Amino acid sequence: MGKITGILEKHMEKADVIDQALSFQFIQYSPVEEAVFKSILSACLKRNSLMFSYYSPAKDENTERMVDPYHLLNYMGTWHLIAYCQIRRDIRDFVLTRISNLEMTDRKFTLKKDFNLKTFLHSSFGIYKGNRTELPGGIIYGNRDGGLESRA
Repeated sequence: MGKITGILEKHMEKADVIDQALSFQFIQYSPVEEAVFKSILSACLKRNSLMFSYYSPAKDENTERMVDPYHLLNYMGTWHLIAYCQIRRDIRDFVLTRISNLEMTDRKFTLKKDFNLKTFLHSSFGIYKGNRTELPGGIIYGNRDGGLESRA
């Protein structure tokens, strides 16, 4: 982003040229309450655990969660929290717009030694994680080269 900003600053007098040369389009945009975003970002930076209610549209229910927030990610216009969930005892992806009753705790945490953000994000198919995704007509597998394989 710094490279883009530097190039744009050189051409700021020519706004019409910039508008013709550059645009951004998101597939969707999911606005997040400012207080929620600030609290989660603060917890990520300070390494404080969070407690919140999380809505699952698949189950149409809320569950109470205690998490260690590792990383905030904006994926195609939607904010995600990558965090270690104390209940599930695993790294989970939480969509910020589904979080309510958010509270930052005084509990400090350290990142799990085996957690690697690049590896976690690379193992995602879009934002869907795991080694296999079942689709009609076959299964998509992530291979060791970072590509995908389809098997019927």
